[in-house]
Amino acid sequence: MTKPYFKFSTGEVVKKPGDDNWDICFEHAQLKINGGTMGNPVRTGNAKAIIVHTAYQNIKDIPNLSDLKQDDGRTDFALGYRSGGKTWYYMDENNFYMPYPEKTMFIQTADQKGFVKLQILSFYRDMPKLKGESYESISTRAGFFTFRYQYIEKGQRFH
Repeated sequence: MTKPYFKFSTGEVVKKPGDDNWDICFEHAQLKINGGTMGNPVRTGNAKAIIVHTAYQNIKDIPNLSDLKQDDGRTDFALGYRSGGKTWYYMDENNFYMPYPEKTMFIQTADQKGFVKLQILSFYRDMPKLKGESYESISTRAGFFTFRYQYIEKGQRFH
């Protein structure tokens, strides 16, 4: 499975990631931003991010930019590493990745021209009814992110 790179200002999956032409990379359940010193992928942009403990629809203003982080070190991801309350998802009793409904990601784009509020809605293709499913039966549907986001430029507000 290839890892998709996404640019929020254009809403496109980037075919050849480089420089600041991508903002976020989806690698299995790990979200990687294009900013920081971490490798794999090489980050050449200046994206910064934070998880805000506020419902998506309640975010109207840009949070304090001094709180934003980049991906640094080996496991210090701006948008959290693995589950356990520090990232966008938790593992339910069947080991399914479930998004926290009250967590929203806030990102300053790699080119520093815009801001994004992002909510992960599902990690599974066609979000199946998980009741009665097993980890094995749903594994072929994993890694298909469904998300919503709003991109704004400096001086604008989210709606």
